[in-house]
Amino acid sequence: MLPAASPRGRGAKSGGDAYTGDNTVPGGDTNRAVQDAGGVTAAGSDAPVETRDPRPFVNLAHAITRRNPGGKALNAAQDLTVDEAIDAYTINGARMLGIDKDAGSLDVGKSADFIVLDRDIVQLAADGRADDIAKTRVKQTWFRGKQVYPLRGTLNAER
Repeated sequence: MLPAASPRGRGAKSGGDAYTGDNTVPGGDTNRAVQDAGGVTAAGSDAPVETRDPRPFVNLAHAITRRNPGGKALNAAQDLTVDEAIDAYTINGARMLGIDKDAGSLDVGKSADFIVLDRDIVQLAADGRADDIAKTRVKQTWFRGKQVYPLRGTLNAER
């Protein structure tokens, strides 16, 4: 069994806890505590479901900054590094699904599944601009070594 937590933006409309609006909930999204205890932080773009857009980069930025864009930090002690947050969306998700031998990282013999982004999210975090990660757009998606999504002429191009 793998103990897991999921980094995500909470209460986008209230700016804090989805239920109380409180930005200081001590137990809220205990990502750091789970990581430090040897647990696995896994993330996916299927939650929260408060918008039609799965907004994975808003949630990734939230895992690092512990706040929704323009909001106050929610339990800032539970932040993740940019590398830990990326792992939550990639290799850790594959571990949780039991497919980490085949997917979740770019290694010889694994499925060549990856995305090309419009900005360097690792550098944004290093520069203290992790909030800007929320504005990231996917330019290309590759699945099993084949490009399945180009940016040209798509809805993402207009966003």
